[in-house]
Amino acid sequence: MERASVTKSNYQAILFPILDVLLNGGNLLIHLYISWYLTTGDYGILNAFSSLLFVLMIFGMSMQTYIAKRVSSSTFNHKEVKNMYEVTKGLIVIVCTVMVLLTGPMTQLLRGTYIQYGLILLTFVVQSRLSFLRGMLQGNKAFIQLNASFYFEMIGKLTVLIPLIRIYKSIELALFSILVGMVVSYITTRIPANKYIKKELEMTQSYTHSNTHSIENTVGGIRKTVKGFLKVFSTQIYFYYFTAVVLILTNYFMGEASGLYAVSTRYGQIFIHIGLSIITVLIPYTSSTIEDMKTYKRKVGKLLLLYSGIGLVVLMAYVVIMPLALKWFFGPSYQGAEPLLIPQAVAYYVLSIAFYMASMEMVSGKKEYILTLTIFSVLLLIALLTWHTTLLQIVYVEGSVYTLMALVLIIRFFTRKEH
Repeated sequence: MERASVTKSNYQAILFPILDVLLNGGNLLIHLYISWYLTTGDYGILNAFSSLLFVLMIFGMSMQTYIAKRVSSSTFNHKEVKNMYEVTKGLIVIVCTVMVLLTGPMTQLLRGTYIQYGLILLTFVVQSRLSFLRGMLQGNKAFIQLNASFYFEMIGKLTVLIPLIRIYKSIELALFSILVGMVVSYITTRIPANKYIKKELEMTQSYTHSNTHSIENTVGGIRKTVKGFLKVFSTQIYFYYFTAVVLILTNYFMGEASGLYAVSTRYGQIFIHIGLSIITVLIPYTSSTIEDMKTYKRKVGKLLLLYSGIGLVVLMAYVVIMPLALKWFFGPSYQGAEPLLIPQAVAYYVLSIAFYMASMEMVSGKKEYILTLTIFSVLLLIALLTWHTTLLQIVYVEGSVYTLMALVLIIRFFTRKEH
């Protein structure tokens, strides 16, 4: 029975990235569909708001990753489930309070409206609650059910978007469809996730009756959960900062032309989506194999070669397909994005490698790499504030920073001496 369970888990782990890539392909088509009905300026603003949402979603996705890491760990304490839930609620309150106070300057920076900003905050609230459920699925290696959660999100989005975008050609409708997708996914994900949550809570009650002194009190448990969450958050915030900050600043500096950049970056991000899908599978499988660092480094090195090879194949296909896709599917106003497509794809390919290395450092429990990510995040911001005359210049700036960062992370990981 145990062997059958392991085989099923491995099968789901292989299938998850494939289904996730197909899902992201569907999301790319959705953005293509939206671009048909919005002006380049509105499309740029929509992507700037989407970038803000991605930044806010880091809180939920970090909790999802932390939950997955803890649930799959051999040292997992079943009472941690309650602590994780309480921390998730606290995060929602804190982040929403801060964002409400920043309403004025943020809407001005994004060139948007209060309604658009409010839709982003509502989506964040639902996504944070949803991430708790997804973390339980990921930690229990229920990857197919996790895939289903993402697919229901897309279905909910399409239900609103397809019939209405032709009539109401607005940013508000596009943002509302994202919110509806999150709500649909939350409702449908509760069913499979509650099975695992109920199991953990039952084991908590059983363990409490038999050994009450060995379980941490609520305050101590929550403090431990917050510390663990912050370690994951400190890594994941950079995953989305690097792409979001460029989109937001491009929208601010380039105005109407930012829609062209949004097209190239949206399709270049396929490398990020593929990379994060693979990393999602690797985290629960590598969390229990870090005690022997020499063996761990060899494994990371082999996976890095495989990871980079897959990326090169995707890049070659991208070079052939995407320029043609731009001509076939986008209107004349978007053809100015063609010179950006290839350099943008190369930049994101390198960035995905940097993400992989940072994730492996996070799993190993090391902290020094955070300094590397911090330095390069500041360097990227300074470089963009200095050089933003043309869209191509912006792409070259981010590509140069990502390449240097990936090299530093790789060299540091494999040359560091373990004590």
